[in-house]
Amino acid sequence: YEQYISKLFQQLGLEAGIPFGDSELNERIKQAVNDIRLVGMEIYRMKQNAYSRSPEKISLGQLNKGESVFDWKGLLSHYFNKVDLSFDDGYFVYSTYVKYLKQVPELIKKLQKAYSKPVFNRIMNNYMLWNTMDAYAWHLSYEMAAIQQWHYTNLDTDLQTDCLIFTHELFGTVLGAIFVENHLHGDAVNHTKTMLTHLKSSAYEQIEKTKWMDYDTKKKLERRIENLEIKYTVPDIMTNEAKLDYA
Repeated sequence: YEQYISKLFQQLGLEAGIPFGDSELNERIKQAVNDIRLVGMEIYRMKQNAYSRSPEKISLGQLNKGESVFDWKGLLSHYFNKVDLSFDDGYFVYSTYVKYLKQVPELIKKLQKAYSKPVFNRIMNNYMLWNTMDAYAWHLSYEMAAIQQWHYTNLDTDLQTDCLIFTHELFGTVLGAIFVENHLHGDAVNHTKTMLTHLKSSAYEQIEKTKWMDYDTKKKLERRIENLEIKYTVPDIMTNEAKLDYA
């Protein structure tokens, strides 16, 4: 696992323009691996026996008890401030890891006491950076995705690749078909037809009021308006159950 961490950080350095084998980068990667191991082992220990089968109910105020370094209500309010959502001590959350949530602030406090502020900041920065990279490696670059894929031995078979491509190509079509099935019912169709009739009537009226247009041009426009229609159809593939089942 530590080799996987090192490879991802090395690739990050390459994509940042740092030459491969740079001595300073190598030292920083070694330090990052140690920091990640330190926090990771503590979190692994905390998670042991912290899971409960059914979600537990707890208020943010209860999570804040004691000398907690986490202001849960403040952090959540800041995160959701763009949608004008704020939290108070009475806000309840439900989780199967309540015990773990209570221990996270204790871990932060423990690290703060054990290390100087610069070292503590470095440890947390390396750990959070690693979690972000591991979560989004597939999206950051092809090389990072390949490193992650190799580590987790999640090598796609030809059939899996075909299914992915086929699903990607048909997703919009299938989504459209679901929308048609769920929303374009009889009332919606009748409403649309009525709306089209009103639009045609309004267009005829505007043509009639227009003085600068000659007779032949008006008749051509009227024929085009008369032939205007809204078709309620779905792609042929949506009527082929065998192809849909395969997709």
